[in-house]
Amino acid sequence: MALAIPAFGGSKAVIEPPPPAPTLIQWFVGGSFGMFDVEGSSNYNGSDLIVTDVFDIDLDEAFAFADPDYNGGTGDDTLEDFYNDLTQGDFDPNDLLFDTIAFYDLTLANNLSFRTQISDVDLNMYSLHFGRLVGNAGGFDLAAYLEVAWFTGDFTATGILHNNLANTDLILFREGFDVDIVPITLNLKAERNLFGRVGAYVSGGLGYAFTNVSGSGYDENGGGFYAQAAAGLVWNVTESVDIYGGGRWVHLSDLDFNDKSLGFELDDQLGWEIGARYKF
Repeated sequence: MALAIPAFGGSKAVIEPPPPAPTLIQWFVGGSFGMFDVEGSSNYNGSDLIVTDVFDIDLDEAFAFADPDYNGGTGDDTLEDFYNDLTQGDFDPNDLLFDTIAFYDLTLANNLSFRTQISDVDLNMYSLHFGRLVGNAGGFDLAAYLEVAWFTGDFTATGILHNNLANTDLILFREGFDVDIVPITLNLKAERNLFGRVGAYVSGGLGYAFTNVSGSGYDENGGGFYAQAAAGLVWNVTESVDIYGGGRWVHLSDLDFNDKSLGFELDDQLGWEIGARYKF
């Protein structure tokens, strides 16, 4: 709007400054809860043996399981005793099971194999994120945010001695373990209004995850590359508060649990989550 101000018998146009443009940068903080039913597995190749207080099986019983003609003579009462004897000697503990059996009877080595069976893992996820709106493109509000999450759950590991000739199994141990995963990721999000206060969103992020597996006197830390992607619906309760929910896919197969005894691994998985966000 221009105003005419008299000056020396004339007028001079004065242009008022335009109102400030609305800022595109809007900060937000939020969190979510989710659940994931992940398939666990073991990459155990028979070259390592986990030793806990559950190894009270008689060693002669295990060898006799492989060869009914075995007459004993190991001189040790339990697998744990035998393991301790070997690790204090000149044997390679990384090849414990097969080297031990081959040491006493080569036939046994051909008959026996060992595997670790891992149950499915029910993971609960708790996450916190902090970020800001950075722009708009094609009708989508674009945002970047940093997220820290915590996945926690448990699983059961079963050690199985297998007779390859008779195709029978002997359970050596069955123990419960806890698993924790803490990923830190940088994420991008695109959100668009659908109708009224309801919108849709998609997001994705990359980062690093710290891992821990513990239980039965066993505690190992590891980590590795982590990625995630999510999509769902959002309800704008007020101008400042959002509630959202949808699916989240997590990439877990590159995580190294630093676990040579159990050989614990997790597959990638799709789960669900619900969360809330406060904008300021």
